[in-house]
Amino acid sequence: MQHLTLPANFKTASDDGTLSGHASIFGNLDSQGDVVEKGAFREILTNENGQIPMLWQHNSREPIGVAAVREDFKGLAFDGRLVLADPLAVSARAHVKAGSVRGVSVGYDVLKDGARFVDGVRHLIALKLYEISLVTFAANPLARVEAMKSRGDLEQAAREWGLSKSQARRLAHAGWPAISAVDPDEDLDREIERILSTHSKLKGR
Repeated sequence: MQHLTLPANFKTASDDGTLSGHASIFGNLDSQGDVVEKGAFREILTNENGQIPMLWQHNSREPIGVAAVREDFKGLAFDGRLVLADPLAVSARAHVKAGSVRGVSVGYDVLKDGARFVDGVRHLIALKLYEISLVTFAANPLARVEAMKSRGDLEQAAREWGLSKSQARRLAHAGWPAISAVDPDEDLDREIERILSTHSKLKGR
């Protein structure tokens, strides 16, 4: 099994341990000299619920959660959930909050005729995905964990946009149903920005 390690830009660790982002970015040359092409993840080893294991540091003896993965226009998107009944998953969430865990990595095999070389660069076109892992170090500067989704994330984003604590709390309470219904392929930050912009316009009337 091979690994492809990418950076993570965690926001806040949600109380229920959910997180989302991209575990691979299409068409981007990483520091290992690989480029993953769109359509590469056509085979994914999932459980009966269509999910793959989420591991700690690629250790198959240390699962910490599960993730649903899909290809979108950008790369391999995932929505994961840490199993917080496991002390290791609780520890992983603490490291995410502290910023000491900075990467997400995929474990895969290259399928037959699944790679081609162009000018010394390996292009990955057919992979079998087994797992994704939270890891300490990262290699690819374009992939990231984009959110650990919760109402608290929206409240924090509102505070960062300059709203008071009470205003942010009210906006999070009212706006979270709209945020949580965003299409998975859309950008969560862009939707938050839209809601906050609407709030500012209404406030100025």
